[in-house]
Amino acid sequence: MPGDSPPEERTVYVANITPEVTEDMLEELFLQAGPLVKVITRNVRDSTARFALVEFEDEESVIFAIKILHGIRLFDREIQVKPRNNTRQEEAFRRQRSEIDSLHREVEEGRVQSDRRRSGGDGRDRRL
Repeated sequence: MPGDSPPEERTVYVANITPEVTEDMLEELFLQAGPLVKVITRNVRDSTARFALVEFEDEESVIFAIKILHGIRLFDREIQVKPRNNTRQEEAFRRQRSEIDSLHREVEEGRVQSDRRRSGGDGRDRRL
């Protein structure tokens, strides 16, 4: 039985899928992230590109699916897995990405400062 949250909060958008990818294949793949309600594929107008909407039984599966399935290759094409637009899941995902990006910047700044200290601040390495 689906959770109490609205379907859009339990749904991921899957882009960059090839015509060879079937709903059954996507169902099998996304079951790895949690129990499903349904999988729907659609063609992008005037294009060979396709997308899918995958609805889970619970919200927790959305972010998990993104973490484990975004960027995997199906028929030599990396799929893109994202929360549906204008949802709490999208906001949570953006916050997490922002925090990760911030940590990456801090790590890079720490490396630069460490390199400067090691080199004496003028770019020349003073280690012997």
